Amino acid sequence: GRLLETHNKWETEIECSELISDFIKYSELWKITRRGNETSLGRFLTRVAPHIERNQRSVTKSVADQDGYSTRKSVRAYFYDVGSLSKCREAWCKINGKVNWQNTELTLEENGEPF
Repeated sequence: GRLLETHNKWETEIECSELISDFIKYSELWKITRRGNETSLGRFLTRVAPHIERNQRSVTKSVADQDGYSTRKSVRAYFYDVGSLSKCREAWCKINGKVNWQNTELTLEENGEPF
């Protein structure tokens, strides 16, 4: 019930670049040779959860310049609005059949370990 390992609860929105970075790390961990890209990940998400929307908005980020100094800048970033966990699970079950989802709440301790 979370989008990234670093999340301690379900988030209804995620920056596209974060999700893509996580996908690439996962692919490298499992030695998946066809890494894919942003387009293939977006197509997969559209297929398994058609309710997901991709939108763009301004966010403030720290950006390092060539001298190594960090400044805060407003940039346009793309986000996936994935909706509620129940809506995502419902969409998954329509395609892959009924799944008995665990009904446990996952919380992360301060050290990042579950429970």
